[in-house]
Amino acid sequence: MRRHAAIRKFSSAEKAFLLLGQGTTGVTMAPLWRRVAAFLVDCVVSSPLLLFAALMYQRMLITPMVFPDGLAWYDAFATGFARWPGLIPGLLVACVVTFLLFRTALSLALGRTPGMLLLGIRFQTAQCGRPSPVAIAFREFFALVSIVILGAGYLWAVFDDAMRPWHDKIMGLYAVMDER
Repeated sequence: MRRHAAIRKFSSAEKAFLLLGQGTTGVTMAPLWRRVAAFLVDCVVSSPLLLFAALMYQRMLITPMVFPDGLAWYDAFATGFARWPGLIPGLLVACVVTFLLFRTALSLALGRTPGMLLLGIRFQTAQCGRPSPVAIAFREFFALVSIVILGAGYLWAVFDDAMRPWHDKIMGLYAVMDER
């Protein structure tokens, strides 16, 4: 009897190529630099919302503190931070939560973020379909987990052949370029 040849293990990029049918259907994986640029665009677009969250945080937690008369709001803001260093982590948490809610809401509504829309990136499953809202919501949750563990999930994308961070791998999603 003939023995079968050893089964070859495919790299991440080869698996993505085979699953998505790259080259045959015109699907191209989004380069990592484009995904980073999309994230930066999202940061710029969401900055007014983050400023609003910071001001609401300041109004609710810092303003009730007693300040000398005649201070402008920004002096009160700075004095509050000088008096209460413990409030700074709360401000960071408020801004991170606001940013993630912004990303998740727009991803659920549009299927992608404003940065992804501008740079022509979209998510799709291995079956070349649009991901479900549940998959997108869980992807954003696992993205937060990737950040919490010192960005290890994102750092993985630098070394992965297919440039997929952990949260995309967990949810079975691929960031691909739009057909233009």
